[in-house]
Amino acid sequence: HQQYKSAPRLVVPFKDFAGCPIGMQGRAVADHGKRNRWIGPTNPEGVFWSTTGVFDLGTSDATWVITEGPSDALVAAGVGVSSVAVRGAALSQNAHTVETLIEGLADKRVVIAGDLDPSGEDFTAELAQALIEAGVQCHQLLFPAVTA
Repeated sequence: HQQYKSAPRLVVPFKDFAGCPIGMQGRAVADHGKRNRWIGPTNPEGVFWSTTGVFDLGTSDATWVITEGPSDALVAAGVGVSSVAVRGAALSQNAHTVETLIEGLADKRVVIAGDLDPSGEDFTAELAQALIEAGVQCHQLLFPAVTA
């Protein structure tokens, strides 16, 4: 769609826990203050692209990070930690997204790292509650309060 074509983009493939490509998002290389820095393809009628992207480094480390969006997941993978990107904070309430995370991370230690804003805090708390209720060992990355 037009917003996707509005800027040159670095495309990040989204894979599932089995390593199969299931979607992608593109990051504007130079956003010049534009909205939609991260954007994916339009959903085909009646189906949807994946809400998660798995960056499995194949290490023996059982700790994974769940992030709100691909940027932070790519940073985690870049420093050697397997991660899962959730396309946006609101998807922490999406039943399919939550079930995908529970199934894929059942035997892992998980750290949820939402953004430092109200929707990110909700993302972290809501996902943590769902994963803990499903028996996943889960921790929340909490940021200290910022004072002016």
